[in-house]
Amino acid sequence: MHKRDFLRLSAMGSGLALGASLIGTRIALAANAQGWPAQSFAASSVEQVLQDLFQMRTVPESDRVHVRSAKEVDDALSVPVSVSVDHPMTDDDYIARIYVLVDHNPTPLASIFHCSPANGKAACYQRIKVLHDSPLRVIAQSNRGDIFAAKPEWVHVKRTGAAE
Repeated sequence: MHKRDFLRLSAMGSGLALGASLIGTRIALAANAQGWPAQSFAASSVEQVLQDLFQMRTVPESDRVHVRSAKEVDDALSVPVSVSVDHPMTDDDYIARIYVLVDHNPTPLASIFHCSPANGKAACYQRIKVLHDSPLRVIAQSNRGDIFAAKPEWVHVKRTGAAE
């Protein structure tokens, strides 16, 4: 090995090590951030998420929570999901959080959206990963602690010959 090659490889290795340590530090700081539900995002089942967030296993369904998502997708890494909640958005009664869960993902809690009366309407849009055919759950929580959910929507991931 030439001296120049050794120095180049050493510099690349040092850069990778430094980058990995910075990423690890950033992840550790995010996990310890006040209000960050690290345990909920690390849970491996919907039951664990519901227990951690709501201290219960079932959440009542309501027709006030509306979910639109693709029923069948080719790209499991980018499934569009649109959520809206029919609820007053006044200073004393509003939707504070919207939770999106994918039952059969390794970590079911996909996201938490925080709302306030300034939003005007409790609504959100995102693209999520759905690794396998799975129910998609959306739960809304008011600032008063009331919780209600949309009926779970199934998302079917198409399998092509190349992907199998």
